[in-house]
Amino acid sequence: MPTRNEVVYTSTGLPIRLGREIGRGGEGIVYEVEGRTEQVAKLYLAPIDSSKTAKLQTMVRQRTDAIAKFAAWPSDLLLKAPKGRVTGLLMKRVSGFRPIHELYTPKSRLQEFPRANWPFLIHTAANVARAFALLHSCGIVIGDVNHGNVLVNDAAICALIDCDSFQVLNNGHRFICEVGVSTYTPPELQGKRLSSIVRTENHDNFGLALLIFHLLFMGRHPFAGRFLGTGEMPVERAIRECRFAFSANCKAVQMAPPPNALRLADLPADMGNLFEQAFSPLAAHGAPRPHATQWIDALDGLSHEIAKCARTSSHHYYKQRSSCPWCAIEKGSALMLFLQLDWASLNSNFSLTTIWAQITSVPAPGPAPPLKGRQDLQKTFAMGMARRRRKKLTLGIGMVVTAIAACLALKLSADMSFWITLTAVCIAFVVGKVTSKPVRRDAKIKDAAAQYQSIQEKWKQEASDAAFTVKLSELDAARKELEAFPRRRREGLQELEKNRKQIQLQKWLDRHYIRDANLAGIGAGRKALLASYGIDTAGDLSWPSLQPVNGIGPRNAATLMTWRDSVATQFIFNPGLGIGQLEIARLDRELADRRAGLEQKLTGGAGELQIIRQRIFDARASLQADAEQALKLLMQAEAHGKRIGSR
Repeated sequence: MPTRNEVVYTSTGLPIRLGREIGRGGEGIVYEVEGRTEQVAKLYLAPIDSSKTAKLQTMVRQRTDAIAKFAAWPSDLLLKAPKGRVTGLLMKRVSGFRPIHELYTPKSRLQEFPRANWPFLIHTAANVARAFALLHSCGIVIGDVNHGNVLVNDAAICALIDCDSFQVLNNGHRFICEVGVSTYTPPELQGKRLSSIVRTENHDNFGLALLIFHLLFMGRHPFAGRFLGTGEMPVERAIRECRFAFSANCKAVQMAPPPNALRLADLPADMGNLFEQAFSPLAAHGAPRPHATQWIDALDGLSHEIAKCARTSSHHYYKQRSSCPWCAIEKGSALMLFLQLDWASLNSNFSLTTIWAQITSVPAPGPAPPLKGRQDLQKTFAMGMARRRRKKLTLGIGMVVTAIAACLALKLSADMSFWITLTAVCIAFVVGKVTSKPVRRDAKIKDAAAQYQSIQEKWKQEASDAAFTVKLSELDAARKELEAFPRRRREGLQELEKNRKQIQLQKWLDRHYIRDANLAGIGAGRKALLASYGIDTAGDLSWPSLQPVNGIGPRNAATLMTWRDSVATQFIFNPGLGIGQLEIARLDRELADRRAGLEQKLTGGAGELQIIRQRIFDARASLQADAEQALKLLMQAEAHGKRIGSR
């Protein structure tokens, strides 16, 4: 096994002294190189065969500045002795980079990339696609695409590592990639022996689409969702059977997205179509998946179609959406997805004094006046009845006078004139006395009384000033809560200080990722499934959080909880450690969210009061008119009923 200070040699015989060990994997160890801060040496743990040597020689010859920009590509071979066997390789040192999963996993992003927002993730995804496009243009196939061999830095620049596993071509001979991670392996290769398969760009494009999906969807796996059928649905099986959980047609394959996750509808339609194409059964049978340049165009287009959330400025989303999806996801999951460290320094143009003056300037509608009653209409009703009687009397007299005048004009005989006049008198009498049947009149009285009673009930509800008073009380409570915010923040800081031990324990648990743990029965597929439910660390584990995850089961849940408890037993409280910036930022985020809601409520308060006030006045005017009409009908029906009863 190679050790520090050991000397190895370049292909030209130049001695290289190994420095400090900086990384170790199953295949080899990476060391610093004394005197060469920009380079590192990778030494293999076991001797490599002639095929591997030929592959490394090919890669050194194929190296270009463009490839070296994106990849830790071998720049020279390292020999055990001058002109001896190949024992390793020399390559560019990739410093300031972290594994891409630390960016797309929400909890690690808050720690490692605290200022990363969704536009940053989109930009990173586009840069990953650019790295793939460059390698593919050089005839290089990555093969073993996974979250461990893609790194990213604070500028969203990507770097590919473990390049010696890539598939390269030399004079028609392919040096294939012999390894792969099951959760990144395309459907057509699931379960196959990868050491004998020639990979293609189309295979790489499955992994590329998956990495982009991880970045945009907060680490969710496209094939880790809720299985709607019976039994378990491992991620590897879901991939093999093309059960894309986020597809518009997901129910056809008995899948549904996990809770509190972005949806394809939250993206532009063309990007949703690219994901559908990449994860489709047609692609599994040879149809082309979207290539890297298509993703670059789509992601660059999305980056120009971004809106900032009016409520939380660290939230950015596709501007064609009617509302911010991250607000809903954070509310449903109680998880902070994007951190904003400068809440306290944000200036608000909101002036509580000015806004409250506007609110109090809206006049109250006052208590409701009495609804019109019988006494209000008695005089006008009596006058109306008298007018109607006079009208009938005038009509009767007119009929008789008309009959007499007609008889005189026609010079009728006395007998004929008598009978015509008598007939006119009878008709006039009948017209003056005609009325409805008693039964019908009783029904009219009942209907009119019911209508008036209904208006009285509406009057109590709609003419009252209660709605105005309640809204004003709500606004006053919001005002008082805003005025108490400085005290509330002090109390929040005191609470954090009091709970330092629990906070340190949670941070300790959150530093232990399930993906890094070796747990019986919890392979890559189940780890991806857990991540899709927002369960990434020991700190996320609890019996309630595991219950809805279909495919874990009691035995695996017990394994996870036992591991979580074992991690917790290793925790040591440090009483000298203060509250961290992240915890304070969380507190300020919660306060800022609440403050934004209160300010929004108060800003619209005066307008809402004006609307309520006008609605009350409109209701009063309308109901008074309705009450008057109903009372008239009631009193008229009662009056006719009395005349009938007096006969």
